[in-house]
Amino acid sequence: MYVAKSLMTVAVAIALSACSKSAPSESDARNVIQGLLGDCRYLSLDRFERVNGIPQGENGYQVAIKYTIKVTPVPENARIIGDMSGKLTEANEDLEC
Repeated sequence: MYVAKSLMTVAVAIALSACSKSAPSESDARNVIQGLLGDCRYLSLDRFERVNGIPQGENGYQVAIKYTIKVTPVPENARIIGDMSGKLTEANEDLEC
């Protein structure tokens, strides 16, 4: 499994109601990133953290976030990775002798 870590700033456009001008929650920011990943079963968010946020005009918010994306290889690639890993292990053992 490959893990990609990222720290990024996301501009979250939100509709602010007249009586509440609160910052987007960590859950709101997570939903934005999850939406960008779509429903791909090979990608998943992990260790998501909202670091801070800055208002951007009247209807927006810039949010800094840290997260990890776990990438699961598609079955065909998982088999190839397994085969190559075995070959590399054998080659490494041969070099040690």
